[in-house]
Amino acid sequence: MEIMDNGAETLGLSLREMEVLNRTAEGKTNLEISSILGIRERTVEKHLESVYKKLGVNTRTGAVILFLNKDVSHGATAEPVILKKVRR
Repeated sequence: MEIMDNGAETLGLSLREMEVLNRTAEGKTNLEISSILGIRERTVEKHLESVYKKLGVNTRTGAVILFLNKDVSHGATAEPVILKKVRR
């Protein structure tokens, strides 16, 4: 996924926060994100904490769902992402 510059503005995030959120949506761990971006893992955690607060969510999953529903990675309106519980 590539981040569009206006995507950050759409969600009220900094470009770095969008970069971290984009990598999170790709399924990367905090350690992987820190390695890719050349920053400390703790810095990634802090960026995600800020993202959660700005988006009004409490979890990584919530942030990714909102990100995908806004579809700022492609600059268009996406179909809503709906998660279903699967019984085992």
